[in-house]
Amino acid sequence: MTQILMTMFLTISLFSTVSAADWNQWKGPNRDGKSTETGLNTDWSKQLPKLLWTAEGLGNGFSNLSFFNDKMFTMGDFNEKTYIIALNREDAKLLWKTEIGIGGMPGGYGIGPKCTPTTDGNYVYALSQNGVIACVDFETGKLIWKKDFIKDFNGKMMSQWGFAESPLLDDDWIICCPGSEQNGTMFALDKKTGNVVWKTKELTNPASYASVSVINIDGVRQYLIITDKILAGINCQDGSLLWKVDFPGRVAVCTDPVYDDHIVFVTCAYGVGSYAYSIKKQGNQFVAKEIYNVREVDNKHHGLILDNGFIYSTTDKGALSCVEMKNGKMKWQNRRLRAVSDLAFADGHLILRTEKSGELILVEANPEKYVEKGRFQQPDRTDQNAWTYPLILDGKLFIRDQDKLFCYDLSK
Repeated sequence: MTQILMTMFLTISLFSTVSAADWNQWKGPNRDGKSTETGLNTDWSKQLPKLLWTAEGLGNGFSNLSFFNDKMFTMGDFNEKTYIIALNREDAKLLWKTEIGIGGMPGGYGIGPKCTPTTDGNYVYALSQNGVIACVDFETGKLIWKKDFIKDFNGKMMSQWGFAESPLLDDDWIICCPGSEQNGTMFALDKKTGNVVWKTKELTNPASYASVSVINIDGVRQYLIITDKILAGINCQDGSLLWKVDFPGRVAVCTDPVYDDHIVFVTCAYGVGSYAYSIKKQGNQFVAKEIYNVREVDNKHHGLILDNGFIYSTTDKGALSCVEMKNGKMKWQNRRLRAVSDLAFADGHLILRTEKSGELILVEANPEKYVEKGRFQQPDRTDQNAWTYPLILDGKLFIRDQDKLFCYDLSK
């Protein structure tokens, strides 16, 4: 559809027990998938979340939402072309949409874009599945600049399913990974012009499907990146390599690494499992080494949640696991879920989404045992896998299923 159609509007409430904030990029301000909202309904067995509204008109795709001031942003395919889309934050009314390139299904699977737009309130940045990165005006959607990862940078993916990262906005730069074997894996682009500021001359692997994050180790700010071959820290000032370790990724490395207290935890499906690496500064250099692996936790692309020293992760077969990060000890694993896909976190709880049915499940972030607090079924499921993560903001739960967006009341 060319405009947002409100098919259901039950009520719009103000939530005095939760704090409104911006969620301006992939997985939130800290790229950790953790909402800071509190005072939510955390017992669905007693009260199911109420559907506030359903909107249509987002196009085909798996892109999630970002929020800034009165707007929310996503991406979608319409008639084989990819668009950046701006919606009203309150009711999902279409504000503008801007074409940035051809759409479709690279590799013949996973229709539509997968990137979540990022914004600073002046510009919006996003990446198509075919490698076109674009900057558009926040208010109007006017195209400011765009670059083609393949044509302009000789970019390359590790495998066939198209570009999927969500570019990182860091002050005046856009950090992205064209994956050029000739020019560098990671690039810093000037956010106003798209011109190259620097590129990683010491790192030239093809791009993975994961996104870059910022970490600080022993006072040194750095970009954390994973490819199909290595895990590395890149100097935020000039793109130089600070450290790297070999990583045995296969087929599709999709899940973003997590970092805490000198440990980076990474994971991949296809028989790889999870690995943890110790990263410490010794003198003027960093020393990185593997400290353990957990082969039974093989997260494909469903996200990791780190909370109070424990990692919550799904497996390729859909089980939910809890692992102590400092030592790799498996605290528990629930294999009966089987179909669980995506993870989100808010108010001490995990929200899980099943891959096929799209069912939503509420679970305590409890390192001692699996405690389920209720579940409900998403209506109007499409025939596509439910690969867009649940998102919690403004006291609401947002669920995208291709062209449709569902908004639930999460207040008590």
